[in-house]
Amino acid sequence: MKTFFRLQFGHYTLAEMQEYNSQDGGDDNDTGLCACEDVSELLRNTVWTNDDNWEVVVLAGYVINDIYDGVRIHPTEILATFKPSYFSANVDEIAEKWERW
Repeated sequence: MKTFFRLQFGHYTLAEMQEYNSQDGGDDNDTGLCACEDVSELLRNTVWTNDDNWEVVVLAGYVINDIYDGVRIHPTEILATFKPSYFSANVDEIAEKWERW
């Protein structure tokens, strides 16, 4: 297992995320959830926004395959959630705590 970072609109349960298949991974795959492997990758991702209607989720899980700006994963646990504004303001602290696996 490894940690991953995902920005998503709204809040979802683990079961909902495990059943959801991201549509735009740029890989023609329709299985798994798009995510990033570290905080800097998430901040550079084309989906990034500071809009607090969105949510940053730190997940444990495993990689299904690589995509152009991250990976597709199967999540196994929600480790933490943050509003994008908090995430941006505390990115170094969050990276130190959660980029560990």
